[in-house]
Amino acid sequence: MPESLSSPSSRLWFTSDHHFGHDNIRSHCQRPFDSTEEMNEAMIDRWNACVAPGDTVYHLGDLF
Repeated sequence: MPESLSSPSSRLWFTSDHHFGHDNIRSHCQRPFDSTEEMNEAMIDRWNACVAPGDTVYHLGDLF
């Protein structure tokens, strides 16, 4: 088992379909941002608030 999965302080995350840089997703999914840049910055801030060094993240969806 990888060390990051065996550490008691690490966490395992699964995610998908962030749609970074996708301007139309703001209206299509009613995301509350005035610009794509604002949306991207908010997603990065929220990611950094949750995901810590040593955590393992599996990204299982659209990457772009």
